[in-house]
Amino acid sequence: MFGGTCYLEKEKMVCGIWKDNLILRLGEEQGVRALQNKKVRVFDITGKPMKGWVMINKKHLSPKTINEWIQKARDHVKTLKGKK
Repeated sequence: MFGGTCYLEKEKMVCGIWKDNLILRLGEEQGVRALQNKKVRVFDITGKPMKGWVMINKKHLSPKTINEWIQKARDHVKTLKGKK
């Protein structure tokens, strides 16, 4: 999809790695809240931002914070309905 490694849960993308960034699927509402953090950026690698997705450079992540961010993404993905 974006030329990086991604991680799925129940066939839905939760997070991934693109260059030196952690990419997270948070949903639109939580994504907007996450962007209030100056270390979080919109996931936009093509000129077309993806709503509900954010990215954080590795220099802003610690073992504790990376787990917290990934859990937020996992919690969001659990709310998504399956494909028909």
